[in-house]
Amino acid sequence: MVDRTPSGRRAVGRPQRVVAFCLLLVAACTPDPQSGRESSAFPPASDVAVSSSLFARVEPILRPSTDPLLVVPVERVRGLSFLRTALFFGQGIAVIPLLGRAVQVVASDGTTVFRHEGYVSPLGLGRHGDDLLTWDSWTQRLVRLDAGGAVVDERDWKAELTDLLAGPGTPLGGYGDEIAVSFRAYSVRDAPPIPGLVRYPANVAFLDPGEGILLRSIELPGEERWTARIGNASDAIPVIFGRSVEAAVAHGGAWIADTDSLVFRLHTGVGVIREVSFDHVPVPVHPDWVQAVWDSLQGVVDDPERRSGGESDVYRVLFEAGVPARSTLPAFSRLLGGADGRLWIREFPIPGAESILWVGLDEELRPEVRMELPLELEVLDIDDGRLLVGRPGFDGVEILTLEGRP
Repeated sequence: MVDRTPSGRRAVGRPQRVVAFCLLLVAACTPDPQSGRESSAFPPASDVAVSSSLFARVEPILRPSTDPLLVVPVERVRGLSFLRTALFFGQGIAVIPLLGRAVQVVASDGTTVFRHEGYVSPLGLGRHGDDLLTWDSWTQRLVRLDAGGAVVDERDWKAELTDLLAGPGTPLGGYGDEIAVSFRAYSVRDAPPIPGLVRYPANVAFLDPGEGILLRSIELPGEERWTARIGNASDAIPVIFGRSVEAAVAHGGAWIADTDSLVFRLHTGVGVIREVSFDHVPVPVHPDWVQAVWDSLQGVVDDPERRSGGESDVYRVLFEAGVPARSTLPAFSRLLGGADGRLWIREFPIPGAESILWVGLDEELRPEVRMELPLELEVLDIDDGRLLVGRPGFDGVEILTLEGRP
């Protein structure tokens, strides 16, 4: 690990369909006993070299229980993990209820602590100390609630954030007098007339609610997509094993990193205050992994429900032009600021593997805890001894206990 504290440097800064394409990549590279695909199509996951010592399987490793402590119905936006619609809050959890324009806090026994209403499109939750942050993506309203549900602060930020509102936002979290909010675009303004590679824009805004000002915003290269505009229609397909950007609040700021490397920078409203890097040897992509994704994409092209409309035509053009694939796997796949105060980093899943590793870093950026989970679990939050997850095809979240803590 290399840790640097720079001075005077400033960083430069069609939802459901795109989500479905993202999930294709994972599904195509995950063995399915009922699919008839020969397991020999994938090299054994154990034969693929680990890209970094950060992701070494070093015991003790935490693993989740099989029986949930609590199950709560939640409105989940699958595949868009940066939109946190549930997280730990106090001894219970805060959720955006299924089909509800509200935010609800549920105790560990399943009873409702409070319910805060008046939202049009509540898509994001975050924490600021012991308080809950909510973000309404329609009105661009940030609300801070205390443990009892009383409003601590409430403000509309539409005027200050006009240039950043190309996509949904979510509060990454707060620290001191600042709150960091992340935005990601669903489209680009100037898609090329022929298929081309574009990194969709992402932004992180640093707000001072007390003063009502935007301290700083960073424009970042987001998800890599193969995109085009033909006539009045446009469409996009995520690049196979493409790169993106991840952000999470922990340790007094917002950690931001490109998935191309293990270099993480801690940002605040004044700039970059810290940088840390870990050893990383890129893992080459096996040709069979790419072919598996191509086969799944071909199934979407041949779907009768997609054979009409301009966007379907653009998608076919994109596919037939050849969806690009990266020659190496991303260095990691996700960042998360846990309720336990750690920065959690998820490795990129090796195609063919059945589990995935998360590593929790303490304030000194030392790997303090490792956790191995089934690939199917969508992690929403992590606390000491417990885990908040979602599962495919289920509009709800579960609290699981973590076993094997050192």
